[in-house]
Amino acid sequence: MNIVNRQGDGVSEPQADRPSSVPTLQTSFDCSSPTFLDEQAICHDPGLAAMDLEMAHDYAAAVQRGAPDKLADSQRDWVVQRRNCAGELNCLRHAYGVRIDQIQRWPG
Repeated sequence: MNIVNRQGDGVSEPQADRPSSVPTLQTSFDCSSPTFLDEQAICHDPGLAAMDLEMAHDYAAAVQRGAPDKLADSQRDWVVQRRNCAGELNCLRHAYGVRIDQIQRWPG
């Protein structure tokens, strides 16, 4: 499930060098060639990958509760915040924790 289209979000950052032999984990987005540092970190950290899948599951449920356009706007804003964490794992964990809580409480 691709929650937010990465194109057009106005955020750019340099790619980090990662050995191609490092396995990637299952996430809600394609980890075969992650573009941004936050994506690279998520694709290679089991805890973050699990949080990403949890968020995707909760996001799908929140869409069913209503106001999907407002939720999508909110998600795009959150991705920009996540990108600002770059590859800092603690920052990413915090960002996911806050966002998962917000989505689980989404009133619709």
